Amino acid sequence: MQVFLKLTVLANMALRHFRQEAAAMQLLTGCSQDAWTLEGLLLWLSCYNDLFSKGCSVSGRLLVWDASTGTMLPPLLRPFT
Repeated sequence: MQVFLKLTVLANMALRHFRQEAAAMQLLTGCSQDAWTLEGLLLWLSCYNDLFSKGCSVSGRLLVWDASTGTMLPPLLRPFT
């Protein structure tokens, strides 16, 4: 449950990021802001397809202790860009 709560927080941050990026791109290219935002968010979400099978790129661990929740969680941070 904690994994999905944390992932929801990250997804909201990613959505804000992609909306800001899409607004800038719309000024430059004239493309639809909604389409640009959706494409960015879906590409970002696709990097989570191996969330429970691939270890952290830094430590190599599949699970790490998360002090804020008091549970073991998979590595959740993925870059927005």
